[in-house]
Amino acid sequence: MAEMASSAFLQVVFQIAANFIIEEMRLENNLQNELEVLKSNVAMIRATLNDPETTNPSEPLKLWLDELRDVGYDAIDLLDEHSTELQRRNLVYSPELRHRISILNPKRNHYRHKMSHMINKVSSKMSNVFQRRIDFGLNVNYEPSERNRGEKTSSLPPSRIVVGREDEKNKILNELIRYGDLQFGESKLSTFAIHGMGRIGKITLAQLIYNDERTSFYDMRLWVHVSYEFDLEKVTRMILESMDELPSADNNLDILQKRIQKKLEGKRYLLVLDDFWNEKPHEWEKLIRSLYKGAPRSVIVVTTRNRLVADTVSTFPSYHLKHLSEYDCYYSQPICYLR
Repeated sequence: MAEMASSAFLQVVFQIAANFIIEEMRLENNLQNELEVLKSNVAMIRATLNDPETTNPSEPLKLWLDELRDVGYDAIDLLDEHSTELQRRNLVYSPELRHRISILNPKRNHYRHKMSHMINKVSSKMSNVFQRRIDFGLNVNYEPSERNRGEKTSSLPPSRIVVGREDEKNKILNELIRYGDLQFGESKLSTFAIHGMGRIGKITLAQLIYNDERTSFYDMRLWVHVSYEFDLEKVTRMILESMDELPSADNNLDILQKRIQKKLEGKRYLLVLDDFWNEKPHEWEKLIRSLYKGAPRSVIVVTTRNRLVADTVSTFPSYHLKHLSEYDCYYSQPICYLR
């Protein structure tokens, strides 16, 4: 009896210890994700401040750039503090020993919680600054570095199992169906945008939506990767090629759009325009001019990092994709693949 009680007690102790270690590993992983996002935002701020078009800004834009610079300095200070902490940790002689004791080190845990709190505070301040640019209609041309440009994509689903985006997928699919039912009058086309920071999972989510069996009622499913360098003729040609599954030699926009109209007439379609950056409404209108020939309940899904782009193209409220939940972020690590 005593042995059984002792065994049960040890099992509880081991379970508590295991849960504690898992929780600390999850927090460490979350901190690394937050730091990567912060680095990405700092790179964007630097690129914006170094843009030649911001050298002679208007007074409202100048005030906004000053705010952006201040929050950029706050972020850089945090990254410098973390770099110093990493250098201090490297003073531990054995890397293997350092790795084993780091999770259980109370000082390390305190630092992790403090740093995470400070990152969230700076990130919130950044979000407010970014939002003010949209609210006041301030135009800043930001060209991402090669490292931050989106990779070319296709409609093929991820090769690994994806965890943590099922709810978003179902919600968006239901919205697309609902939006299609809400079309009335001469309107035959809905546009829905998914926006969020780079590598948060927009492409993966769009691929899951595209390949879901509930989209089988579309007569045509099309996927086009647009990228930062927006070229109207090129994107129009890619839309046509996604229908033909053959390359097109046409460079005349009028001919391309008439061919698209002919192929779409009377057909319900789903078109994904991935990695869309162009903020100019007139360019968007030119692009979709030939896409109204489809049957009612046709839908365009746009993925973008830019909230202003999402608001420009959407005929209904856009969807802001956020980080995975803390639970999914930890438990999906071995099998989750997000872009």
